[in-house]
Amino acid sequence: KNCKKVLDGLKISELPNSTEDDFKDLSFPSLTEITGYLQIDNVRGLKTLQKLFPNLAVIRGDVLIHGASLMITNNHDLENIGLKSLADIAKGSVTIENNPNLCYINTVDWKSISENLIHYSVSIRYGMK
Repeated sequence: KNCKKVLDGLKISELPNSTEDDFKDLSFPSLTEITGYLQIDNVRGLKTLQKLFPNLAVIRGDVLIHGASLMITNNHDLENIGLKSLADIAKGSVTIENNPNLCYINTVDWKSISENLIHYSVSIRYGMK
């Protein structure tokens, strides 16, 4: 509830039957740093990460998942990422793929968030807006 830092990775995945109501009261406003990776994969009902992580500022990437420190994949209902406080991704790549309702992803300057960013992938398969 009052967690400020996650040591290692944070994964929210394999929730294919979840609904928007499941995330209505879920928020981690004190969380500002993840030392590993953030993965959001195959989650239904989640429209934005803004309420979940309103103050997440740093993803260190000390531990990666498939070379990525931020991986957002296969989320049918995700409309925007909403990580407005995210200012630094220290290591690893960014992978954002197969989120058919995700908007404005190409307007984020990922290289300004991470000067060490070697690779980022944004897939427009499935009609990303």
